[in-house]
Amino acid sequence: APSTQQFIQILGDSAESLEVLSISGYVTALHNGVTNEPGVAIQSLEAHRRVALPRLTRLTVGYIDPAQAVQILSVLSLPALAQLGLVDVASSLEADWYTNDSSELFDFLVQSHSPLEASFPLERIKALDLQFIDLSADTFACFLTQCHNLEHLAIHDCSEGLTEGLDSL
Repeated sequence: APSTQQFIQILGDSAESLEVLSISGYVTALHNGVTNEPGVAIQSLEAHRRVALPRLTRLTVGYIDPAQAVQILSVLSLPALAQLGLVDVASSLEADWYTNDSSELFDFLVQSHSPLEASFPLERIKALDLQFIDLSADTFACFLTQCHNLEHLAIHDCSEGLTEGLDSL
């Protein structure tokens, strides 16, 4: 896996042409880092500049820990984002009893959508694909109310909170 600096550099170098990005597994590399101390690599990521990807329309993020996904997404600005896919890889691999609450990630996306931040213009998202996501009904409903132009929603093996969130709208 590339270092944090290499990852940021690759994205920056491709910023004007990158239209599709899929990140899976890199989050784990950030968590383990060189020192194998949780938080060390994440702290260094926060110090990096934000990378604007003005042509990126499709993003898929597979994550082990929602907090790590937030760290990755916090360096991205995606004004043209139209398709978003989120996969809780840890939940897909663990036993049936395992849950990995993704509220922090969805709260971050809603917060990043605010007029002051505008890193993730949720109102532009037309397609949303969620896999193995565990989330409360209230958090999901709040997130969905920001997705004004949503045309396609795919929910695969997610918690009941997502269907309850849909029912509450």
